[in-house]
Amino acid sequence: MLALAEWYLWSINMKNALINLNEKIFNPNTGEEIGARVCDVENTPFEVHPSLLWIQCDDSVNPDDWYYDPNSKTFKKKPEWIPPVADNQPTSSGTNPL
Repeated sequence: MLALAEWYLWSINMKNALINLNEKIFNPNTGEEIGARVCDVENTPFEVHPSLLWIQCDDSVNPDDWYYDPNSKTFKKKPEWIPPVADNQPTSSGTNPL
């Protein structure tokens, strides 16, 4: 009986993410396609175009930081861009002699 109560509490805390499977998300470091865009997150889904779909998600999911991975059917944090470091850059001492 406790498992049912836990499931109920989990399900009422869920939100709904609006996913556009046609709008791809790419890893900014590799250029590899990693998933689909989360367009919106709402408590209650509403009618949308057939190219969009609603998927239940955790409260922490938001369109700015998350994407949907259709292969694993999970929401994942977007990777941060890591700027490349050139090997031939001189070391700066923080001063600029005139």
